[in-house]
Amino acid sequence: MLLLDHRQRAALIAIARGAVAKALGLREPEPTEVEDSALSQPAGAFVTIRRQRQLRGCIGLIEADFPLYQTVRRAAISAATEDFRFQPLRAAELPQIRLEISVLSPLQDVVDPETIQVGTHGLVIEQGIHKGLLLPQVPREQGWDREEFLCFTCEKAGLPPHAWAQGAKIFCFTALIFGEEPDDPARLYIHMDHEAALRLLQQHVKTANLIKHCLAAEAVLGEVATALKADVPNWRLCGLLHDIDYDLTADEPQRHSLVAEEILRGEGINDELIHAVKAHNQMVPRESPLDKALWAVDPLTGLIVAAALISPDKKLAAIDSQFILNRMKEKSFARGASREQIAACSELGLELDEFIGLGLRGMQQISDDLGL
Repeated sequence: MLLLDHRQRAALIAIARGAVAKALGLREPEPTEVEDSALSQPAGAFVTIRRQRQLRGCIGLIEADFPLYQTVRRAAISAATEDFRFQPLRAAELPQIRLEISVLSPLQDVVDPETIQVGTHGLVIEQGIHKGLLLPQVPREQGWDREEFLCFTCEKAGLPPHAWAQGAKIFCFTALIFGEEPDDPARLYIHMDHEAALRLLQQHVKTANLIKHCLAAEAVLGEVATALKADVPNWRLCGLLHDIDYDLTADEPQRHSLVAEEILRGEGINDELIHAVKAHNQMVPRESPLDKALWAVDPLTGLIVAAALISPDKKLAAIDSQFILNRMKEKSFARGASREQIAACSELGLELDEFIGLGLRGMQQISDDLGL
């Protein structure tokens, strides 16, 4: 599977949206050539269109002999105009639709169905003239187990549900999944949108203040990533999910982040994000910028909350970065917020006051969610 950075993912989303708009007669054709070596490699891809979170079209190519950007362009047009399950998209719907792209790895034969990982693998099942595909995100969204996934893929192929156990060929693949947030097409996500990621977090975390901490980490890492021109969607997702196993490992703190790794791998989350989650609990060395950012952001959110709570209004809007910096210098204030960790922002090339300012701005943007 191709590894695409956030700029390349954003370029493919723009190509897909431009192709749909062109197909609906709303804009001039976009350039036919793309000068990017990764986007010019042949690869299969699917484009999913949703409107108000409901499926509105999904078509793609399992394998392709032409560049990925052309695959995405063709799939986007087909999903908008040729999916037989839906009426063709209307021009008036364009502002309401949200696009998701799944870039596929090459197919692999499945010898033992027990090796299929729900949430990580997509499936293709084939027998005679019948062939059906389901993307990795489908069983996650539907809550299927492995056998249900196999059976529904058979039905998608027009086969009996248990054809997978009766001689049908089974293939699996992985996919890089990214798209537009439902509430803002200018904001992109990787693996899953914010609401889906929040639902996943809430499945495993029941402590209200811990969920708020994760929301704060998501917002702050987004601001830090923007400042560093890093991968904003990936950093935000890391912040939201970094403590997903905290409640589960409360009695076994030595397993904190290791259980998270199991959960996140089951959701198809990338290795960079998982490494950062483990690094924030010192299970692996801090190596990448994301590792170092999460390490510094984790205690910063607590320091900012504590500073807000001692202000007269007990609101984030009532404090500024200098107020937080002054409180940070007081050794008795918010002792649990490691000053050493927060100061590690210097490893990212950020001055302490700048880092605190980014954190405060991120949390102020979600003050209602934080109750501050």
